[in-house]
Amino acid sequence: MFFSLINYAFESLAQRKRFVSQLASTIIPRLNEQGVVHVGAFEESDRIGSIYLVLPHQTIDASVAVRDGGPINVGNREASHLGVDSTYVTASSSLLRSLDFMPGFEMPINTPTRVFQLRTYENPTEIARQKKIQMFRDGEFEIFRRVGLAPVFFTETLFGTGLPNLTYMLSFDDMIALESAWSRFVKDSEWKTMIERPDYSDDLLIRSIRNEILFPIEASQM
Repeated sequence: MFFSLINYAFESLAQRKRFVSQLASTIIPRLNEQGVVHVGAFEESDRIGSIYLVLPHQTIDASVAVRDGGPINVGNREASHLGVDSTYVTASSSLLRSLDFMPGFEMPINTPTRVFQLRTYENPTEIARQKKIQMFRDGEFEIFRRVGLAPVFFTETLFGTGLPNLTYMLSFDDMIALESAWSRFVKDSEWKTMIERPDYSDDLLIRSIRNEILFPIEASQM
């Protein structure tokens, strides 16, 4: 399975508000018409920063078809026709591919307080990336599930910035659940044993970690 991850940046709150409105009225409905179901739309905690879209695709051709069809750029096209400012300044995108231990994605429970965590591990080399994937296969992924770090997707980035890297998304009922799950994880005996292995050292496998706490906007289907 593949995912388009798109980050939209804005230069004003008014511009951002227009974009959020168009997500609900135009962009997400058109994506659904093109076969993209469960469109994720998220914002950062300050409610004034970037907007993230997560678009699941069954095939890489489907992701290209969505890009060619243009619904994700409809806001800027329609704004130019109306002679008003564009609805966003920049849009950066990545194409992600599911890893074999989680070949699809899992819809979170639709609670009003739900929160998501988007994490990217940038690796120093391709060999380090493969080793980190093996670490998840060898038990880290199952530890995640056991302690309540509920995965939405686990992927490698095919195209984007900061390559090579792994990107995954987790979901929680609320911020308390997020903090509690990570607390259980770092105390887990199997995790402590795993990180004692020299070949699984973060110093060897990870160059940097990007961590975003995200909240679904009203139009989100995740």
